[in-house]
Amino acid sequence: MLQNGVGRGLVWDRHPWGPISAPLEVEAIQSLRDNLIQRLTNCQSFFIFCRYPEGHPDMSHVTMTDTVAVFFALVIDARLPVSSFHLIYANKYSRTLIMDMRRLPKLLYRQPEFKIVWGNLKKLCLEQYLTLDNFGFLLELVLCAPNLQTLLLNLGSHDLAAEFMHEVAEGADFSQLRELALFRTCMRGIDLHKLLGNVRSSLAALTLYHITLVPGSDWTPFLRELCQGFPALHRISLYYLWASTPAKGLMAFPDIQKSPSMCTSKDQHLSTFYSEDIKSPTVLGIEYSGTMVSHVLNLLQATA
Repeated sequence: MLQNGVGRGLVWDRHPWGPISAPLEVEAIQSLRDNLIQRLTNCQSFFIFCRYPEGHPDMSHVTMTDTVAVFFALVIDARLPVSSFHLIYANKYSRTLIMDMRRLPKLLYRQPEFKIVWGNLKKLCLEQYLTLDNFGFLLELVLCAPNLQTLLLNLGSHDLAAEFMHEVAEGADFSQLRELALFRTCMRGIDLHKLLGNVRSSLAALTLYHITLVPGSDWTPFLRELCQGFPALHRISLYYLWASTPAKGLMAFPDIQKSPSMCTSKDQHLSTFYSEDIKSPTVLGIEYSGTMVSHVLNLLQATA
């Protein structure tokens, strides 16, 4: 986690085209690798946080993107069974930042050793503003993880994010995915339908927050689809769902908390989230966990 700098006091050799050339020849990195293999044998989850824009400093400086490159070099060399990886480039205002792609090795995902390590991954969280430069790298982190059980993506609400979600829906094998969380992104309704179809039997939790459907799509078929055929689904979080058909607007929900048909019990939880309009507050999101997911979704569908 970047605080007052990263990699200070260490000597790093760098290729002329950008990436650090031999991170495992740095004594401190060798030590870390050996400790992970021999002593910290249960350490399988890794977090990399960048809270400030990197800018484009000259190559004599070490940045958080260099840390990403060192991480992959280390886990591949050690063949660590990485089970969880969070790559978070965002500040406290939830504005996504971007990596400096000059500093990452090209075609990392084509290395057989990378595929072996990444095949162990169970949880992947990627929070970063999507660009043409980082598109391929981030996509391969998803596509090369066939055993994922949890996937969280925050890519930015723009057309490139919709293309990214299309590629994920078309190319990812999510036979074991139990939790899907999408934040501040954009996609086509047909891709959301395909993505959900791929995880129909295993999906237990679904979160959608600030999601925009591109023109030609709306949320009604999505709500209808969720009502049936998802036997494991027991938790939903739906916040600020935008549609572009017929005109861009924010989906509002009824106050289902007051519905006479809504049962309450110890094994259920329901929260509603309102607009900031004090005079006429409107429900803009719901969070529910329990055995009545289909019932709640039917109520939403009927009066959305």
